[in-house]
Amino acid sequence: MKKNFLVLFIVPLFFVFWSVKAERTPTQESADVITALVDGKPIYLSQVEAQMTTLDMMYLNLSGSLSEAEIAEKKSKAKNEILDKLIEEQVVQNKLVSLGFTVTEAIKAQAEESYQSTIRSVEDYVKNSYPDISEADLEETAQWILKNQGLSKESIVENGIRKALLDAYKNQIEDEINRVDESAVKAYYNSLYSEQKISFTKDINLFEQVLLSGEPAIFRPVETRIIKQLSIQFDDEVIGLLNQLNAYGSEEEAEKMRGDQYNRISATVNNIMDRLKSGESFDALMGEFSEDSSDTVNYVSERSTRFSEDYKTAAMSIGSTGQYSEPIKTAYGYLILCWEATIEAADPVAFETVQTELESILIASKRSAAMTDQREQWMNEANIEIFADKLK
Repeated sequence: MKKNFLVLFIVPLFFVFWSVKAERTPTQESADVITALVDGKPIYLSQVEAQMTTLDMMYLNLSGSLSEAEIAEKKSKAKNEILDKLIEEQVVQNKLVSLGFTVTEAIKAQAEESYQSTIRSVEDYVKNSYPDISEADLEETAQWILKNQGLSKESIVENGIRKALLDAYKNQIEDEINRVDESAVKAYYNSLYSEQKISFTKDINLFEQVLLSGEPAIFRPVETRIIKQLSIQFDDEVIGLLNQLNAYGSEEEAEKMRGDQYNRISATVNNIMDRLKSGESFDALMGEFSEDSSDTVNYVSERSTRFSEDYKTAAMSIGSTGQYSEPIKTAYGYLILCWEATIEAADPVAFETVQTELESILIASKRSAAMTDQREQWMNEANIEIFADKLK
């Protein structure tokens, strides 16, 4: 394949990986240089260099804003961090194997499928960009891209095997830690209630942030509406241009462009409103017109301060659940709001209502702590030799 084709493809997709100097790519020499031994098993310089590929590109792009000494310091720190990570991964893998977590044929097949899936994803992107590419060129390009990301079939399969062993260990931990005492759940409930009553009373935004995060709210200071929003925005290119005009002080020109864009999308907004009035589902229209918005909700009450006055007024003026607002102008288009449901005020929420959720949180916390403690113990027990001078 011609180099020109590779350059044309790689620039938009992977920035300018092709411009990284040859010495940045792991070499046969670095494959023989041992940077650490973990219970006698080597970690090679080539493994560190492979994970440095993307960082090398980033530091190359920073060469105009950072001195050579600053870049060298950052790269040295990054190499040491990568080596530490590789050491920890090897410690865990060694220990899991010693505990009887074996690499079965099923695990090998799953790891091989991880590689094949990665290749398919890269090839699909190439084919979408260059539909007429030959099979030979497609395979060569995919391998070239992987190489310039510091990846190889061996590293992808190895990571797949490592993940499968770790998943098996996690499953064992989950089987061992599958409940907590009700007294612990009750204590957590009481503690959370006390904390939330103080913080939510002082700042209603903290209450709404907890709702947005999906965490349990034991104290609910005010009745709150769950609001879905259907967004009809200007094109991304227009939004970018508006931001540039505002940044350069061309507010008048930006407002004229904004007015033109409101007119341009008004037919779409009117069409949506007509379809809502005819009984079409708000969720269906969200899926059609608001990309990635099917799960987007907001939490709005009379005490909310996070929203513009137009937004809050529209949300709180909807007559009943399931109904929707008139379109609201935003800086970049229109919003139509729907009152989906109501969260009632509670001081506090009944323990039985949140008991299962709180128990799940505590179990997950215990499992995470158990794995962290075990990992630290394994690291302390492992025989680790580091040859830092080999990283230079």
